[in-house]
Amino acid sequence: MAHIIESFLGKDCVLNLASGGTADGIVKSVSEGWVTLEDQDGKLQAVNMDYISRIREYPKNKNGKRKMVVE
Repeated sequence: MAHIIESFLGKDCVLNLASGGTADGIVKSVSEGWVTLEDQDGKLQAVNMDYISRIREYPKNKNGKRKMVVE
């Protein structure tokens, strides 16, 4: 799975988690089973790859701004 997530490096993404929650931000690194994300405020968070059920690039509107994510 790490090689798939590495294709999202540097992109603004939404990660759906097995617990039903989400994590979003720019994918900064993928290593040792963890994905590091940076949010809009510059804060970092790490997500264990075992709990990621879906990853996708954050949808943008025609002006290039984030659209609301509807599941």
